[in-house]
Amino acid sequence: MSTTHPNKPPQNPNSKKTWIGIVVVALFILALWLLSDRSANKTANADSNAQARSADSEAARQASLKKTQIAGKHLGEEWPPQLKVIFTYDSVTVNGKTRSLVAKQRDSKFIPNTDSPSGFDLWVTDENGHERLVDSSVYRAKFSPDGTKIAYGTSDATLRVEDLQGNRSVDINGAYDPNWKPDGSAVVFAKVPPGRPNMMPGVLQVAVVDPATSKVTTLTDGTFDDVMPVYDPTGKNILFVSGGRSGLASFWVIRNPGEPPVQITNLGQESVDENFVPTPYSPHTLWSKNGQWFIYDFKQGDREQTWGLKFDGSGNAKPVKLADGTQPQWKIEGQSFVCQTADGKMVEATLP
Repeated sequence: MSTTHPNKPPQNPNSKKTWIGIVVVALFILALWLLSDRSANKTANADSNAQARSADSEAARQASLKKTQIAGKHLGEEWPPQLKVIFTYDSVTVNGKTRSLVAKQRDSKFIPNTDSPSGFDLWVTDENGHERLVDSSVYRAKFSPDGTKIAYGTSDATLRVEDLQGNRSVDINGAYDPNWKPDGSAVVFAKVPPGRPNMMPGVLQVAVVDPATSKVTTLTDGTFDDVMPVYDPTGKNILFVSGGRSGLASFWVIRNPGEPPVQITNLGQESVDENFVPTPYSPHTLWSKNGQWFIYDFKQGDREQTWGLKFDGSGNAKPVKLADGTQPQWKIEGQSFVCQTADGKMVEATLP
């Protein structure tokens, strides 16, 4: 016979199981609450991260669109990263604002390390960072004197004139070396004669085009290799280079439309000797504003030089070798200039 402790209440055999069940249920509810709270926090964090990513994405998109707008492309079009300027075709300052025509890369259409002609791209930029791609392959580009238009020659021998927004007024096939008349009323260029191929035509003729009407007027007959025409500062005379007219590359000048050109260098020369006056190697030429000096560079083998033609009041020219180096640029207009030597050094020279 069993006895019961006097101070201990009688025990129900099912009570222990009941308490265990209650504890299990409580732990289960606690676990559900913890999981629910963690899930809510995770969802909140995910929503917050998603919003942050969305904000970053929108900011990046807006920045990308802004760059695209600056580059002059249509919104949504892909655009390569901004490239570094490798050289400047021309610059102009109008009303205190500077614009430039620059190149950023060589035309990929031409094979490197060959003698094939190779152009560069052409961009018009301003000091505020706005820029527009004008063409992908250009040889020469110049602003009009008032800075409102661009004349440029492409590597497929096309001359174009357009305004800063890209509205084109002139498009001529078979043309090279455009240069503006000082008053902006005409562009002089070397024209491929009719029946000749645009590339390597053998002969060229001096011509001018009116940007307002696109009317072309030829000034030489296209029998010779008349190239690199440029107006003098008065706009009355056109200087150009020809080798076929005398047998040696020399400077010639057109003083009046309809009159035959006049040779002004290498007169009487029969061979290239110490008295031979070279002609320009590149389009890096300079006129002094008074028309007294025409400065250009020459390169042949190891010879890299800057030359000048000093004009008198009668239009006669005295040739002068001015410095060793190429790519002349004014330091003090009409008085001194700088040029670059073969080893990359900049040298200064004063006009005599």
